[in-house]
Amino acid sequence: MTAHAPVVRRLVASERGVPPAPTPLGADAMAALRIPGRGRYDDVARRERLEWLRSRTNAPLDALDEMRLVPERLCSNVENAIGAVEIPVGIAGPLLFEGEAA
Repeated sequence: MTAHAPVVRRLVASERGVPPAPTPLGADAMAALRIPGRGRYDDVARRERLEWLRSRTNAPLDALDEMRLVPERLCSNVENAIGAVEIPVGIAGPLLFEGEAA
């Protein structure tokens, strides 16, 4: 009797639940993925980015149309700004603090 090596079947990626490897993108496809106005902190660049995002997501993003913040002052605070949203702020009280270090 001869011993036979076990047969090992190699699963293809789709059978293992692994997504296929991405295919390389051409220069045109890469250009389409670039966020417009990168490194620019002005309202024109902000609007370009907002329209770019709308075109890719089909989301209206109406809440981001107007921004009370000055885009030029956002330098070093946010990258590729597209807008701002208002955050509700409230107060709590009355609060009772005891002690001098409180």
